[in-house]
Amino acid sequence: MKKVLLILLVAIMIMVSTFCVAAKETDILGDVNNDGVVSIIDATQIQGYLADLVDTDDIDVLLADVDGDDDITILDATAIQLYLAQIIDKFPGENVSPTPPSVDSDGFYDQIVKP
Repeated sequence: MKKVLLILLVAIMIMVSTFCVAAKETDILGDVNNDGVVSIIDATQIQGYLADLVDTDDIDVLLADVDGDDDITILDATAIQLYLAQIIDKFPGENVSPTPPSVDSDGFYDQIVKP
């Protein structure tokens, strides 16, 4: 049963990684690395950021907050994955105006949740 589940999970990851959103001339919500498409790489960038493997300079914090709650969390990465898998057709924060994050005294963005 575990092998079947693992194979199914790998197949889903391969299928999800093939879906991309066509690039627009403006910023695209969910396009965390600013390459012009929303892809599994964007979700991975968020996960890497949360694990302290990706620097804030390497992601667009406004485009990473796809649920519109002014925090970058694992829920944003999950929303991108659901979007790419066509389980949801728009991001929860799509109609929410982003609030620019501010830097607190220790140099981190104070509106970004870090472990």
